[in-house]
Amino acid sequence: MELAYLCCARQGDILEMKKGQLIDRGILIQQSKTAVSQIKAWTDRLRAAIDLAGKLPLSSGVVSIFVLHQQSGSRYTRDSFNAH
Repeated sequence: MELAYLCCARQGDILEMKKGQLIDRGILIQQSKTAVSQIKAWTDRLRAAIDLAGKLPLSSGVVSIFVLHQQSGSRYTRDSFNAH
């Protein structure tokens, strides 16, 4: 939940985050509740959290569009994420 804290975003917004939202200036997040788009500027701590997420394992031959993903490449549901 480091990403949620650093981005001031809800858990659902973080679980839905796609790699395409990682841009040069930061992370583009559209708040699900308010539909407001914001760019969360890169900091060392935010980059470290994204780098750590990039090390999540994937099954052989699988690619994921999600920043936080299961081995199958699919996104985490709230319940499965909370279970971990």
